[in-house]
Amino acid sequence: MLKAKIHRFRSSLQERRIRVTTALVIGLLLAVGVGTLQAHAQAVLSNKLLRLHVVADSNEREDQHLKLLVRDAVLACPISRVPTIEEMRKVEMAARSCLRAHGSSEKIQVSYTRMYFDTREYPGFSLPAGYYQALRVVIGEGKGKNWWCVVYPALCTDLAKGEEELTKEELALIRKDGKKFLVRFKIFEAISGLTHKILE
Repeated sequence: MLKAKIHRFRSSLQERRIRVTTALVIGLLLAVGVGTLQAHAQAVLSNKLLRLHVVADSNEREDQHLKLLVRDAVLACPISRVPTIEEMRKVEMAARSCLRAHGSSEKIQVSYTRMYFDTREYPGFSLPAGYYQALRVVIGEGKGKNWWCVVYPALCTDLAKGEEELTKEELALIRKDGKKFLVRFKIFEAISGLTHKILE
């Protein structure tokens, strides 16, 4: 009788372990599947965007204020999805002129690069974590807090006009109009962040 009870208990315990293991495996496969789809969607999206990254000289109030003034000067410049040398030269000139007009002699470095961004929320939209092409404007030593958004299409300055450059699928990915946004971005950010750390 006792042996029978022990046997049933062990069988029940084993069944529970199998169910838990199965659930964990299914959950992992779903997470990887969602992450893979999200990675593909982010990669397609990143090929259509140009992000602007303005880095202040320091975190002093004056330097942070100058950063925003430079940002405005840069946003006033026409910039293509892949900036030409002439466009980058004009961005550098606009940024330098802005600094000089406000009494700063700090140097300006402008570059076109590919860099990693965490998930970022902006008014009306958000972008998943991942690698994006960026127009980087570094003021002075570039040791201060930075500002970034999307300069092409102009999602940060003219959201409605900027959205015209994106497909319905891409808009569905970046718009914050449902709980699915939070879930899919959080899952992808965890996977993307882990991959980024491994590749560093």
